[in-house]
Amino acid sequence: MEMVAKQESITGFIAIIIWCALSAGAYVFTGFIEESVDPILLCFGVFLVTTLFFGMTNFKKAIQIKRKYKDNFKNIMLVNITTFGCWFLTLYPLKYIEPSIVNSVILTALPIATLIIGYVLSTNKNVNNIDYIISALLFFGIFFLALVCFSQKSAMKNISLHDALIAFMSCVGGGIFLAINNIYTKKLSNNGFSPFDILTVRFVLITIISGILSYSMIGKLHNIKLILDILIIAGSLIIVPQIVFQYSLRDLEPITISIVAPLMPILVFFSEFYNKQLHPTTWTIAGVVYISVISIVGTIIRYRKVTK
Repeated sequence: MEMVAKQESITGFIAIIIWCALSAGAYVFTGFIEESVDPILLCFGVFLVTTLFFGMTNFKKAIQIKRKYKDNFKNIMLVNITTFGCWFLTLYPLKYIEPSIVNSVILTALPIATLIIGYVLSTNKNVNNIDYIISALLFFGIFFLALVCFSQKSAMKNISLHDALIAFMSCVGGGIFLAINNIYTKKLSNNGFSPFDILTVRFVLITIISGILSYSMIGKLHNIKLILDILIIAGSLIIVPQIVFQYSLRDLEPITISIVAPLMPILVFFSEFYNKQLHPTTWTIAGVVYISVISIVGTIIRYRKVTK
């Protein structure tokens, strides 16, 4: 039994690292597409495809476990609400802030919010002093990146302070919503929901709300190129990474995931070089490297702890 638990933990670590790698390139591609497409319309198209995909692939099983969905209605609603919050507040800032900073701020806010919310909800498990130290160090990274954005020292130039401020606060909000989402998704997992069971119901609310908000623009979805872009983003940013992520959430505690997740920004940073319109600055490099180093140290510590 001890060997099985160890193997599951290692599998969870592999899954979360794969999630980081897959999502990194998708963030940069999404930011590029948002230069010519409204974020809300893109949000609707991407999550409509995602909802239909998981609905069709898990349709028969969803009918069989209908009672289980009813018994967990509260947790499912909270997962839907927080999913809307974290994804909407992720896609919106990509129009005004370079992807590596968006990703860094969201995933750096994640462990801080996870510790605070976990304490309030009494869901913190296997948390020790080093987790608080790492979270505090990551907070300084958020502060530094805020200065980079507000002083126009990032790759995105000529952005007003108003737009930069709203976009940056959206990133922080996205991290908070993601922390809450991980906690309640973990509850569903503990109640016997498989990753596909969760994904089947997770994106319904965000699809409905983004559809209502983008109703006047839906006619633009007749564009074949836009449809292809939406399919690529849905697959690379949501469908495949979320399948992998749900398996990691099944095998790891939320705090472990939140410490590992900030590894992604450095991968996003390297992906930015494929977008010729982005020219990462020394300031961005410094912020991303700082956060990544802290995250790598935290990852190693958590990995050793859970695989003892």
